[in-house]
Amino acid sequence: MSQIIGITARCIQSRGSANEERDCLSHDWWDLLSRVGVTAVLIPNRLPSPANFLKSTGITHILLSSGNNLQPLTGETVDFGDYYPQRDQIEMELLSIAQKRGIPVFGVCRGLQMINRFFGGGMSRNLSERLGKPKPHVTNSHPVRILTPEMKQLIGPTVDVNSYHDQGIVRDQVASPLEVFAISDDDIVEGAYHPDLPILGIMWHPERPHHAADQSFKLMEWWLNF
Repeated sequence: MSQIIGITARCIQSRGSANEERDCLSHDWWDLLSRVGVTAVLIPNRLPSPANFLKSTGITHILLSSGNNLQPLTGETVDFGDYYPQRDQIEMELLSIAQKRGIPVFGVCRGLQMINRFFGGGMSRNLSERLGKPKPHVTNSHPVRILTPEMKQLIGPTVDVNSYHDQGIVRDQVASPLEVFAISDDDIVEGAYHPDLPILGIMWHPERPHHAADQSFKLMEWWLNF
């Protein structure tokens, strides 16, 4: 059976007189997925039944894309905006279905944050404040260390990645089922996976230009073989 990737979309508010919420996705994703050689289907942020959508489209793999912040949890006092509860709800439902059915999931940036939240982990909302540096992970590139033997064999001991996030996960915020496989020099989690399920995520953007394009391609091919 050929592989069909279902990819989630960013939610935006349109400008002008329409004033409507729209789903969108960078063209970079379609370029990357065509190079990987798979069919891709956009997963809408409003679905009466995500389970029925997956079945009707024949989706075999789920890719949680970037964009939008996660909705603040009860008790969080700081609101960073740019969040859409319906997107969070859809992605949580997709992860629940994937967990039950063994559907492979790949999370990118926000996608890793969502995977971590689904399994009970936390997140630092302001890395600039936590690290005492102005936006250390925004429009920047930096090396990450690869920690696990399997991933070292796949993509090497270090990877020079791009970075576009000011919210992130530190080690003590990682959900207990997940295993960290990539970490930055300032101890921000850059990659994690579930040891018993085909679910993993990274904080860098494989669809955008970066020095680790070959390693990212290998990582996606490895995931697609689940």
